[in-house]
Amino acid sequence: MSIDSLTNLLNCAKTRNNYVVGFVVQGWEDASSFVRAADETETDIILQSGPGLRKICHLN
Repeated sequence: MSIDSLTNLLNCAKTRNNYVVGFVVQGWEDASSFVRAADETETDIILQSGPGLRKICHLN
């Protein structure tokens, strides 16, 4: 799994005539499940931290 810029991810999807799905992550379990599924299907995804995750991880 690699982390990339949003611009590069979307440009790559556009070039391949593909789409990218975004998920709001409320906790570690959500993130882990989404990443595992994306890895198994070789799909690019966008993870956004939801209020539950920001509260736990103290993200600003």
